[in-house]
Amino acid sequence: MTVLEMLRRPRWGATSATPAGPPRPWLRPLLGGAAAAATTLLVMLVLVAGAGTLAAKAELDWGDAFGFGAASWLLAGGARLVADSVVIGFTPLLGFAALVLSAIAVGRRFLPRSGRRLLPYLGWIGGYAAVALLAALLTLAGSARPAWTSLAVPVLGVPALALAVIEGRRGRLDDLLHRLPRTLRRCVRPAVRTLLVALTCGMLLVLAAVLAHFGSVSEVYRLLDTGALGGGALTAAQVLAWPNLGIWALSLAAGPGYSLTEGTAVTLGGATGGVVPALPVFAASPGPGDFGWPALLLVVIPILLGAYAARRTLAEIPRLASGRVKLGGVATTVALVVVTLAALDVLAGGSLGVGRLRHVGVSAPALALALAAWMSLGAGLTLLRDWWRLRR
Repeated sequence: MTVLEMLRRPRWGATSATPAGPPRPWLRPLLGGAAAAATTLLVMLVLVAGAGTLAAKAELDWGDAFGFGAASWLLAGGARLVADSVVIGFTPLLGFAALVLSAIAVGRRFLPRSGRRLLPYLGWIGGYAAVALLAALLTLAGSARPAWTSLAVPVLGVPALALAVIEGRRGRLDDLLHRLPRTLRRCVRPAVRTLLVALTCGMLLVLAAVLAHFGSVSEVYRLLDTGALGGGALTAAQVLAWPNLGIWALSLAAGPGYSLTEGTAVTLGGATGGVVPALPVFAASPGPGDFGWPALLLVVIPILLGAYAARRTLAEIPRLASGRVKLGGVATTVALVVVTLAALDVLAGGSLGVGRLRHVGVSAPALALALAAWMSLGAGLTLLRDWWRLRR
């Protein structure tokens, strides 16, 4: 043995030169999950507390304001609030999306790209859940408290959804995704695009209604007399609920319509009168009476959505594939869009209080059935056109 080899030999008791992994792989994801939840919670507390205490005619003290801010954060995450036996189940979908996107942005920095998975995943969800439960305890300072059975979505659902998106974009879920049927994997992208187009159409319908009834909307603002700060907070809350109202507009175009209070309904046939909640955007809803035949033209929207879904799906399928393959793919895309919209409506909720405000919005089953029928019509026409072009 040469002198060089003797020098390279490890001494007695020395450790191997093989690098070891991080001693606590869960710690950094734990801190990241807590930071993701704390960041958005702090922003909500500052905005709600500021608007609730500094706005004109504000009657909240700082304790109640922070309690209501924490409750609002949980509401945006999908929880249901209870205040003096009044159940508020109305999750603004843009607020929910903001929480998920913020968690994704933070998680991309704190979740490891390789190595162990289980402990980092548990650390990430545990850190987020700890702050979310702290927010639930903070609501005890106010009058609105979360329904404990609904805390699973803001506590576990939001970080788990962000985690799935992060790892999916990194390709770490490919093994799991490849176990899904090929038709389903092929239709995910067309379904996502169709879903975004559908929500955009619904939100544009709401914007058109607000512009058409801008005078009535402004009058409600004037009657509420919230001041500049309070008016800004009220407008921001309505903007966060814009996709919710977009789903209502899609339900109107598909036929079932929506309700503003119990006994007040708006469908393609007309609207029935009733007491409307004092929210400015509700003043853009059509007044009582029959709409006439022009309103029936709104059904063109879900028909065109079905045609768009079929076209995007056919772009993912080989042109010379069998008609059975194409039909199965298009049907899967339509089903994914319909089920997702119904699930979003369930997440959004439909309760603003008790009594006449207990049921507000649309019926998810009715929305799903009507959209499925009209979208299937548009998709079927697109499939027939594709079949005819191939025959020629």
